[in-house]
Amino acid sequence: MTSSNRAIHEISGKIKSIKSIHECLNYICSKKWFEFATFHLVTLQLGDVEAPYIKTTYPDAWISYYLQHHLMTKDPIVRRALEDKGSFLWSSVVKSHAETVMMRKAEEFGISPIGYTIVTPQSNPWKGFFSLTMAPDCADIAEWESLVVQHQRDLEAIALQLYYKAARELDPQETFLITLSKREMECLQFIARGKSHSDIGDILGLSEHTVRSYSRSVRQKLNCSTLAQAVAKASAIGLI
Repeated sequence: MTSSNRAIHEISGKIKSIKSIHECLNYICSKKWFEFATFHLVTLQLGDVEAPYIKTTYPDAWISYYLQHHLMTKDPIVRRALEDKGSFLWSSVVKSHAETVMMRKAEEFGISPIGYTIVTPQSNPWKGFFSLTMAPDCADIAEWESLVVQHQRDLEAIALQLYYKAARELDPQETFLITLSKREMECLQFIARGKSHSDIGDILGLSEHTVRSYSRSVRQKLNCSTLAQAVAKASAIGLI
């Protein structure tokens, strides 16, 4: 087993027992390949990003500047992560002029433009993404990028662990684990608009019996006794 394989394996095993996201990120950055690590968890509602949860090892000065100047809206890594469903090298991101300026400003604060981001599978209402930057000691950019791509699956597993830790921190009742099928979501959305089972059947080309079956499944998954309760809970946790 190579030294990089051992290090990634150690990270994956170690952070399982670490509760704090920040401690996890610090541990990851104790390995020689990574200088900074960041984990975002965002709520996606109506196509917008709401209430971002961010844990990072970036310098305090950069964090303050980033927040004061609302740079999340100009951050090409955040934009790409919100658009994408997979992992990506920062060097592959095509940037606008404003995004290029933002990245150059980050370099002034000691943030490497060489990085890698892993996007976790979305589980309503949240989407997570985990980013790593190249350590200064890694002089060969191509070698570092090859390293993280080689360990993509391991890093994805680490990102998923961070996702669940962050989601449980925000939602101890684990309502984030609730997932509805496409048809269940469609039925729930129409029910929330006041449509009857018959109306929904006509709209979706389904029998009323099938629509009722989807509605029953929605109630069960949301642990609600009535559809009104299901609609209210779904709205509260960001499903609709």
